Amino acid sequence: MKRFLLLILSAAVYSGIVAQTPSDSTEILKQELEEANEMLAEKDLEIARLERESKWAGIWGKGKYTMISYAPSASVKAEGIKEKSSFSFAISKGNSYFFPKKPIAGLLKVGFDMRWTDIQVTKYKKGEYITTDNWNTGNDDVDDMLSDLKNLGVWDLHIGAFGVGPVVSVAPFSMMDNGARFLRATLYFHYQPTFGLHLVSQDGDLKTSMAYCNMFDFGGKIQYRAIALGVENRWGSGKYSEIISFEDDDEDSHGKIKRKFSSFRVYVAFSF
Repeated sequence: MKRFLLLILSAAVYSGIVAQTPSDSTEILKQELEEANEMLAEKDLEIARLERESKWAGIWGKGKYTMISYAPSASVKAEGIKEKSSFSFAISKGNSYFFPKKPIAGLLKVGFDMRWTDIQVTKYKKGEYITTDNWNTGNDDVDDMLSDLKNLGVWDLHIGAFGVGPVVSVAPFSMMDNGARFLRATLYFHYQPTFGLHLVSQDGDLKTSMAYCNMFDFGGKIQYRAIALGVENRWGSGKYSEIISFEDDDEDSHGKIKRKFSSFRVYVAFSF
């Protein structure tokens, strides 16, 4: 009986093997090969996408920056009098946010730029180290100190925060596979809310005034990897109110004075 059952089972297995023709085996193999090729193609596309995104991140990904600026040309105009700067320096921090994730035409991105802080110090030529004989105390050391305090010159301090505006950046060689792909040019504009402090210390007089200033800037830079060189034109105005006044003629003046500013900056920026 056992031998009979084994014989029937063997016949069934044999018939199944015989029933699977060579053409059926070929079709199965072709189908499996096509599925494997499709999977490989999908993996290749995924790898290519990741490589492109990594390349774009290397070009546009570093949005934070720190700028150190020098203004060879800076001036202020108030009550019809224009004063030119002796020197002017600034330090700024910001961040650029670019869109879309995939660059337009593979080389262009747009977005907005946040100028978180912008601090500029300017000294004007008009108030350079004017001497005075006032405040004579009979003590030469004290007299010298008081004289220095009352002859610091004419200064402006601008402290800006939360500046915002559009930004456009193009990387013309971004499709290349060499180092040139990291070279890009950027244009931007900001409106910068600014606190202004004005100091006049000359001819034995000491005055300080302050104002909220509406400041604007337009500029551009050429960047390679983490370093950029750029230029920026900056302008604006504010109505200054006097907060401290020590005048030798004892005249008080508490009216507001509108001061208009203009400066041209050159700068180096570092991105992180």
